[in-house]
Amino acid sequence: MTTKHRDRDVVPASTDQTPNVPTTVDVPGALRSEVWLTLQTRHAQQVFSGRKATPEKPYIIGLTRFGAILSQLQVCVYADDPYADWWLMKVEEALQQAAQEVKVLRQAVEQQLKSTPGLEVKIAESLHAIRVPLKFSNPFAYSAARILADFDTLVRVVLTARHIGLMDRREAERCLVLGTRALRRAMGTALGYKYEGVKRQDIREGNAKAQKACERMGEVPPEILDGSRRARYAPEKHLINQLSGGPVFMRPGGLVERWGMPKSPTPEEPKGA
Repeated sequence: MTTKHRDRDVVPASTDQTPNVPTTVDVPGALRSEVWLTLQTRHAQQVFSGRKATPEKPYIIGLTRFGAILSQLQVCVYADDPYADWWLMKVEEALQQAAQEVKVLRQAVEQQLKSTPGLEVKIAESLHAIRVPLKFSNPFAYSAARILADFDTLVRVVLTARHIGLMDRREAERCLVLGTRALRRAMGTALGYKYEGVKRQDIREGNAKAQKACERMGEVPPEILDGSRRARYAPEKHLINQLSGGPVFMRPGGLVERWGMPKSPTPEEPKGA
């Protein structure tokens, strides 16, 4: 008995030989994602929002402003500004330190809650937690958001411990102040950068622009200047080389007013002047 094979049942050796298969395909579109930060305590919300400057109180940076600053810092890195590279390192180290401090505080209080024989303690939760959409363009801001989320947990743990008598008011407030300061100090590190439009070549030449930047921000470490030491999430070097010759739409001093303490209002001009 012989078996007949029909051509349509035979799988071609290559998909290129398959009839009616298009030779080109559409290019996939851009990727999009959504990131939400859930906050359950007013302490964490205050750190997120920061505080505007008033005659009585100084300006305090918040997470949104921090994210905007870091995005601009990356633009300056693309422009071959060694100070921007240096400040990314400073911010990264400050965030790592803050993350460790908040973690240690939280774990210490959690251990207290676990060491209560006969009691099963559930951490306090908000009846109306807020969800904030995050749309940052740099990983440093998301790192700060993760630390803020951990700080939010720290606050809930501390308030729970105080509620059941494991911590007194003074001890609880001290713990929360330490956590708040750690996170605000890390985000505030970015405010030390002052845009001067300086590039690595300016530093090597020692021109006036480089001298002014050095007076305002200090001398760039050699390992930062030669690029041997960079932040973990700094822009890739080959992209910097491609874009460093392009224009940067900023003016000296402009970033300070946009990022740091709001510019104090000028006195009103006399009428008729």
